[in-house]
Amino acid sequence: RNVMSLANLAMLTGHMGRAGVGVCPIRGQNNVQGACDMGALPNVYQGYQNVTL
Repeated sequence: RNVMSLANLAMLTGHMGRAGVGVCPIRGQNNVQGACDMGALPNVYQGYQNVTL
């Protein structure tokens, strides 16, 4: 629901389809993207590179 609301707001205010504008959707948990990107997941390295044993 939050992401849909942000997308609607971006469309209403003209913040789509142009360079330098866009939407950063709210994730379900705090800092999920940053934790995943920095290698905090046990099965992947930074940048989502798979861990092979």
